Amino acid sequence: MAYLKEREKGRRGIEKTKIELERLKKEIKEGRLKDKKVISEKVGRIKERYGTGKYFKWEYKDEVFTYKFELGKIKEEARWDGYFVVQANEKELGVQESIKIYKNLKVTEEAFKVLKSSLEIRPIYHQGEEYIRGHIYICILALIIKQYLTFILKKHRIHTEVGAILKTLSTLNVGNIYLGEEKIGTKVGRFNEEQKKLFKIFKITHSEGQKIVGKEKEG
Repeated sequence: MAYLKEREKGRRGIEKTKIELERLKKEIKEGRLKDKKVISEKVGRIKERYGTGKYFKWEYKDEVFTYKFELGKIKEEARWDGYFVVQANEKELGVQESIKIYKNLKVTEEAFKVLKSSLEIRPIYHQGEEYIRGHIYICILALIIKQYLTFILKKHRIHTEVGAILKTLSTLNVGNIYLGEEKIGTKVGRFNEEQKKLFKIFKITHSEGQKIVGKEKEG
């Protein structure tokens, strides 16, 4: 079923690409479009829209637009429609082990993507070994937190991305309470329904409007 679905998707993409290229060719032939830069941009958008850029070549010369599909490449690519291909440089690895390693790699890549976006850890250029180690430690710690949050959410059958969860919690107001210049506690603002649900899942017991008072000991 996946094979037929992917083949049909590829066939439709090529057909739509031909229609778009013929439309562009007619526009150029009628003199409504002559700027090569604009033509190149339009062809680029067609490639991006249908993912067929590797299947055809085009040329604009002496105000004439031509294109040609590489049928051999299309037939070769069609052989793999619906298949999942993993290539490894370790010949001793079995099929299942190779797939398992690949899937773990995807999880790791996705995790670091979250680190750089939702958790707001950007690449920082350090010079000292101590600072480099510290940066790596923070990254790994954030990764562990992300994985733990994902585990708890899935346990409660919630498939929302961790980034969306953090965004929801980030709107919660927590204020510091001062007596003169001395901080004596904090106060939690009101929760919305989504925040209440998350607090329950993660077993956070603070109530809205609750004051948490506690003077830090010196020393």
